[in-house]
Amino acid sequence: MIATVRKYRFEGALALSIAVLGLGVLSVIYGVGHWTVAPGLLWFRSATWGDGLLLPLAGGMLMHVARSLQRGENDWWVGLIGAVLGAAGGAVVIWQWKRDPAPALNWTLPRPHLLNLAGCALCRASKVRRASSLSTMDYFLGSINGIRRSRSC
Repeated sequence: MIATVRKYRFEGALALSIAVLGLGVLSVIYGVGHWTVAPGLLWFRSATWGDGLLLPLAGGMLMHVARSLQRGENDWWVGLIGAVLGAAGGAVVIWQWKRDPAPALNWTLPRPHLLNLAGCALCRASKVRRASSLSTMDYFLGSINGIRRSRSC
């Protein structure tokens, strides 16, 4: 039992940190604040199922797969490119939120073109999640490509 826990400690730590820094932080902000605009945090399935369960599981599983593969020569470049593309994708999503002339208002977007503290925290977490998941996915795909090349030689 303890050997299994030690074997998956990095994956578990990543999954736990994704859950705490995602849904955990938003839950604290939502619980402490006074929100005049509905719907609230727990109304959204993306917050409950996505931030609370699926994203932590996906992060832990991607970390497990990435750690089980052999390292390639240029893995850090692949990870860096994935991180930059993920952060850019997150920035584009936030830009779209802010430029929408008639967005659906919620507790993070109380007025059009205005994100409150929770909205800013959600945006930052969104960028970090996209950057880290794309970086890990690029590392994973680069490792698979390296395995294919080594088998064909």
